Amino acid sequence: MKNNDMFFHVYVPLIMILLLVMIFFHRFHRLRYLYLTTFFVWFVTLIAYFIFSKQPVGYKDPRPWMHVIPFICVFGSFGGSALSIWSVSKFVLEFSQRELWAKGLVAVACVAMMLWYVWLIHWIVIGILSLKSG
Repeated sequence: MKNNDMFFHVYVPLIMILLLVMIFFHRFHRLRYLYLTTFFVWFVTLIAYFIFSKQPVGYKDPRPWMHVIPFICVFGSFGGSALSIWSVSKFVLEFSQRELWAKGLVAVACVAMMLWYVWLIHWIVIGILSLKSG
């Protein structure tokens, strides 16, 4: 992935379509608010990114509120990612109470998360060992 715009031109619309499908099929109204909050956070992050990308590099901006835009991009990305993971997991867990395919998806997700944790611990150990080598 050479260009960061690929994320905002391809993956964010796909995430939004998935979010709208989840909102349409979900039965509990309180979880719809979680999906809408996730959508709002990603939307604010996207708008802040577009404003930030249009600013000239090296020039001081006379508006003081423009210094907040990079922080909105960073915190919005982290918040949107966390809320997206939480939303998708809540959606699948709710469907796994009724559907067999969702139970299989939960099992695959648990195995994938365990493998990711093992991989993460591996890289942490390699990082700690590399500090002692120098």
